[in-house]
Amino acid sequence: VGLSFTERLIRVRQAASEVAGPVVSGMLVIIVVYVPILGLSGIEGKMFRPMAVTVLFALIGSLLTCLTIVPVLTALFLRAPKHAKPGRLISFLSRIYSRVLSLSLAHPLGTTVASLLLVVVSSLLFLRLGSDFVPQLDEGDLAIGIVRDGNISLEESVRQQKETEKVIMRFPEVKNVFSRMGAPESATDPMGVNFADTFLILEKDRSKWRKGADGAIIDKDQLYENIVKDIEAVVPGQEYGPTQPIEMRFNEMLEGSRADVAIRVYGDDLAVLLESIEKIESVVKEIDGVGEAEMDELTAIRQGPVLDAILDPVRLAHRAVHPGEAMDAFITGMAGREVGVYYEKDFVYPIILRLGDEYRKDLRAVSALPIALPGDSVASLGSVFRFKESLQGTNIARYNGKRYASVAVFLSGRDVESFVLEAQRKLKEKVALPPGYEIQYAGQYQNLAEARIRLFIMVPILLLAIAGILYQTFGSARQTILILTCIPMALSGGMLALFVRNISFSISAGIGFIALSGIAILNGTVLVTVFNQLRREQRLSVMASVRQGCAQRFRPVLTTALVASLGFIPMAFNSGLGAEVQRPLATVVIGGLITATLLTLALLPALYSWAEMRVERVSGMKS
Repeated sequence: VGLSFTERLIRVRQAASEVAGPVVSGMLVIIVVYVPILGLSGIEGKMFRPMAVTVLFALIGSLLTCLTIVPVLTALFLRAPKHAKPGRLISFLSRIYSRVLSLSLAHPLGTTVASLLLVVVSSLLFLRLGSDFVPQLDEGDLAIGIVRDGNISLEESVRQQKETEKVIMRFPEVKNVFSRMGAPESATDPMGVNFADTFLILEKDRSKWRKGADGAIIDKDQLYENIVKDIEAVVPGQEYGPTQPIEMRFNEMLEGSRADVAIRVYGDDLAVLLESIEKIESVVKEIDGVGEAEMDELTAIRQGPVLDAILDPVRLAHRAVHPGEAMDAFITGMAGREVGVYYEKDFVYPIILRLGDEYRKDLRAVSALPIALPGDSVASLGSVFRFKESLQGTNIARYNGKRYASVAVFLSGRDVESFVLEAQRKLKEKVALPPGYEIQYAGQYQNLAEARIRLFIMVPILLLAIAGILYQTFGSARQTILILTCIPMALSGGMLALFVRNISFSISAGIGFIALSGIAILNGTVLVTVFNQLRREQRLSVMASVRQGCAQRFRPVLTTALVASLGFIPMAFNSGLGAEVQRPLATVVIGGLITATLLTLALLPALYSWAEMRVERVSGMKS
């Protein structure tokens, strides 16, 4: 018999009142889960905070819609179905689940031990995975940092760069090549003329790339190795660093280094720093997974010829030369002195007087510079100065006021954390630093460590907030703990999925674990709410309420997991640009949803029935 509109409104109001509490608490849990992502800073914050904000606003909007618009639309348009019989697939799965549920209810201890064993095994396998800050994106192009001798002239550097680019353009995989040398007028990039950033625009259709000796199409690493080999045959003596255009800029802005890992030695003596990084470089090159290891092109201590001019007091006094006059003559000849200005329209150019380059490099010419003496006589600079030529550091890098030298490490096919751990062990064994000197690891490893610390602080706060919401909803610490057991069950699936696909842990995967915990808590909340309602309203026993509640909620819980998993499948198997960041997150969510759904439907009812029946027995004994 059809219901009138008024009757439908009454039914809808009753149903909405019943589910309002669990729905609001479940939504609050998921909202709280995403809040820690808003606390991320740096690159990880810029990458994932927009996603968290979008999800939060979507959840708030869906909650308001669910509590206001959906009940009205249901009363207006929803009618009782003529045939409420489920489909064959759901019926088949329901029969299988009924047997599994009976087995888990009959053996709660065995079900719990099996679940704990799954968590332990997945955790041990997860610990074997490496860790990266953010998965390396394949930008489709290549950037090669080229470093030449620090004393090279601009003309010679340009000539070598042109020869280098000619060699690169011989490769059919390269569509275009251009480079940037020196520092711009705005002085935003501290590069000398001996540095060159060479950008290679590659053929995007990898099927057109050549094949290697094994018959497979070469990858970017092999292409880089072939290019460097050919360049060395034409322009020897250069140093190379492989990276990508965007990646290079990100690394440089974050830590002042373009490498994946920058190994820095802090100390005071430049000679000791130079000797230390040379030893470190030789050790690091022997570690597996290191593509390139070299002194950092921007901050490395490089030696160059330096002329020391030392005034001789005895000679100055003998020739009656004032020290200031002698130094003024030396500075004018070597550094130059402004003697006037030249105007060209609106531009003003200083006129600098100094020795020509060919004379400034000639010690005899410098020594012959004249100094005016009293009585219209002159003396040469060599008669009052002692000149000394030596090789010294030509640049000094500082961080927080401390001198340091750096080795740039570019990894190939290896995660950052495992490399750093191995490097720490080997450097401790083979490189002994003097007192007052220390080694620090910068670059992506430092970013990973800082982001991990932030997550370690926020996740416990998150769990406490979730526990508070659940306790306010159910008024029972026992049931709150039962629902929280859904979290490790879900995380175990995410960890197993990462291991099976051989994907390193990263901040992207960490965000997936955070999102996964909210979904797992929601499923547990739904089941426990139904169990309590059946016991309270229909006066069913614990076991009967568990069986009937699981039968009622099997299809909604399964449907929720399937819909969420199907939505993440394209991300998990995407191979386009940006797939490297999407893949870990989607893999964690899909794997976690599988185990969370199975264990929530099997373990949670067993634990609920065991705990509640034990409480009833204790209460009966007291009464």
